[in-house]
Amino acid sequence: MEIITVGKPAVNIYINLVEFPQDGDVFRINKKIESLGNASATSAVLLAKWGLHVNFCGSIGNDAYQEQIQNAFKEVKINTKYLETDYEGGSAVNHLIINNATKNITKILYSSDTSAIKRFKFDFTPDWAVFDGTDVQATLGVINTNPDLKSVFYLNTINKEINNIAKKCTWIVTNQNYAINLTKATLDGTAESYVSMYQQLVDINGQSNYIILLNNHKILYVEDGKVKMLPDLQFVNEDNSSFDSVFTGAFTFAQAMGLTLDESIKFANTAASISLGVVGEVPSIPELQVVMDNCGLAERIVELKNKMAEDVYQKTQTQVPAKPKLGQAFSDTQSQQNVAPAVAAPVTPQQETPQANIPTPNVEAATQVVASNNSQNV
Repeated sequence: MEIITVGKPAVNIYINLVEFPQDGDVFRINKKIESLGNASATSAVLLAKWGLHVNFCGSIGNDAYQEQIQNAFKEVKINTKYLETDYEGGSAVNHLIINNATKNITKILYSSDTSAIKRFKFDFTPDWAVFDGTDVQATLGVINTNPDLKSVFYLNTINKEINNIAKKCTWIVTNQNYAINLTKATLDGTAESYVSMYQQLVDINGQSNYIILLNNHKILYVEDGKVKMLPDLQFVNEDNSSFDSVFTGAFTFAQAMGLTLDESIKFANTAASISLGVVGEVPSIPELQVVMDNCGLAERIVELKNKMAEDVYQKTQTQVPAKPKLGQAFSDTQSQQNVAPAVAAPVTPQQETPQANIPTPNVEAATQVVASNNSQNV
């Protein structure tokens, strides 16, 4: 399986302060943390660490961060053949100020406007792609040249061009801030407000393939026309800047393995929740076995990985034809066996918000369902 991730890798610089600075304040620190970041780069490292073959397509500056980014990719054997050097602009650099008192993070993001790759043709056909919208032309190039591509788009920018590109993708992972800014919805903690926000998002963009990562780390999505909410997991929260990126990469992994949507959401939410305990995006990527042990899908994932390995093995086998008689044309046609696809095992139903049918959610039914379910904090 070939996976391509597209975007601008960034270096994240984390600075911990006892409180958020006021205008004119001076703070002296003796420690900072630097790590690779941005959803595309973090997803690439996660997928490679978990055993998939990953190709990165994007650009980095001709500066001091170039080697740091390249080494992070090479360490996990990511193919950097399509990582280009931008000699006009610098590498993307994000400064993140962590308020130790509240654990809130203030972000100052830098990305060069001139940075964009020039090549869109590859010597392989990708099966899955991860986009984060930081390199528009490269994203369009990959989508337009691979019509059968399955993809996950991390969308956190309200931009008409980027929004239209995201609509071409299989799944769109976004966050609560994006959803509220686009829909102007008001969330008051009730089921009706969440369903209404999702409905407005569908009305505006015309589709329901959105997975919304809420600020309280609950997950809002639609399955079989029903709005569902996966509860948050209680893990230590040291740095929430990695949550979206790790979720995006883990969700892509789960889908590529063949998990159902419910299973994929549960798996990705577990990975992202575990990542909260470590500062930095790439450093916070958990080990695959740890995620499998915590999400209850270990046997299912092992089964699918073994099935995938078996399929790949059988497709690479060739049937050697009998030695031709003198004067007989020699055929080098290779035969391949057809392998039946893996059958999805039943999954434990997730907690749901009202049984609302998209595009017209039943808000009244939502209120009744939530009122009778005290374990659902919606």
